[in-house]
Amino acid sequence: MAKWLVDDGQSQETFEAENADEAREKGEDWLREGEWGDDGCVVTATVRSVDDSQWGETRFGIEVTIDADQESLDPYHSDHIGSGHEHEWQSPYSVVGGCKENPGVWASLSVASLGSGVAILEVCQCGARRHSRSNEPVVEIDYPWGLWPDGSHDFVASLSVASLSVPSWFQKEV
Repeated sequence: MAKWLVDDGQSQETFEAENADEAREKGEDWLREGEWGDDGCVVTATVRSVDDSQWGETRFGIEVTIDADQESLDPYHSDHIGSGHEHEWQSPYSVVGGCKENPGVWASLSVASLGSGVAILEVCQCGARRHSRSNEPVVEIDYPWGLWPDGSHDFVASLSVASLSVPSWFQKEV
């Protein structure tokens, strides 16, 4: 067993592993166990061998996506749990726009705090919109049409598409 070190720039951990593949796995597991907040993020770290005598120095980067806590992002999460609804995220061009070849994907301006990339918009039949960026996990879930405030399928079916400017895509069977 060789000694390895994983370092995320804030803290580090030393562990033993048979080879680089096992070291990568252990490093990724260590990152997942960290406290990263509810919003989700992409975490990077460096893994390197500490025991240079066996292989010479081996060093590589790892990246782990920490999923956002859906309960903290979704204002109607508890309603969905009670009704058994699970979001089915889709990107119909008629609702999310963008280009027809890649609906829901929009160019994102470079902002120092956000970086550059693309903004991604997806929708669920319940009326939720999910916003994310190419370099981050889910950023926000909102309900601009208010189609699911009570978790009721009857509420969705009773909406008048014309009077509320709600896309007809939301009117199909739930």
